[in-house]
Amino acid sequence: KLDAAINAILEEFNSPAGVGVAVVQKSSSGEWTVETAGYGITKIDGTKVTGDTLFSIGSNSK
Repeated sequence: KLDAAINAILEEFNSPAGVGVAVVQKSSSGEWTVETAGYGITKIDGTKVTGDTLFSIGSNSK
């Protein structure tokens, strides 16, 4: 579901921009799972975003 939703948004806006997504979930046994994924590209040269791609967030944390 998440893959389809993000790809649809990127298509709708005709954007090659990259986005990294992390989903963190706690199971009923108390264990945490983390899934990461990357979508789009990071640079004009076509480097693809991965779940490990670092982004500069600038002032977004204010």
